[in-house]
Amino acid sequence: MTFSVTPADIPILVGAFVAVILSIVFTARAAAGTRANFWGAAFLFVSAVRILLKYLNQSGMITEFPHLARIQYPLGLVTPVLIYLYVLHLLGQAKRPFWIAWLHFIPAIAVALYLGPYYLASGADKGAWMTTTGGMPQQLPAWYPWAGLPYSALYLALAEAARRRFVKSQGGKKLSGPGKAVVAWIRLLLIGGGIFLVTAVVMRLAVGVVDLNYFLFQVFSFLMILACVK
Repeated sequence: MTFSVTPADIPILVGAFVAVILSIVFTARAAAGTRANFWGAAFLFVSAVRILLKYLNQSGMITEFPHLARIQYPLGLVTPVLIYLYVLHLLGQAKRPFWIAWLHFIPAIAVALYLGPYYLASGADKGAWMTTTGGMPQQLPAWYPWAGLPYSALYLALAEAARRRFVKSQGGKKLSGPGKAVVAWIRLLLIGGGIFLVTAVVMRLAVGVVDLNYFLFQVFSFLMILACVK
């Protein structure tokens, strides 16, 4: 196995590293009893995995780790849900029983079950599928990558609605202290998510020009780095 890093890989790997560090910090806070940070840690960890998977696919090293291939499909549906649940709990608006939150993951679970025959195959079979022109079993339809965009936009919109409800619940009072910091952090998080989505749409429309999909994850990584600075 040959490990190589190009200049284009550096922001990807740094972003993944930052996401892992932040997920550890959030996990420590979640252990102290803050449920919002449980979802925040999950979001950051999933983001780190997705970024690393993108690097492995781009570099071709994914063939050395066949069991990691195609994990990104269900994880892509998990990410926006985790953002929404994080914001909802951070603002104290998650009043329903905790188990209801898991219903949001049904689409991701459905995709994982559909791809089950691949996940359950041996490493040798997966390696053979990845190195032949026959392709892998259980191919997802061509519209699947497009469907993820409105799906993600929906959860960002739900998170923004939760933020606005919180601000409205203050009765027009000017926020200060922790409340102001929380609202500002959520606004930054959602703006970052919006930038990622807009960039994703542009990348999809400009397919075939350059490897824009990898550039999209560079944007994702930069957003993670900015979140760390914040």
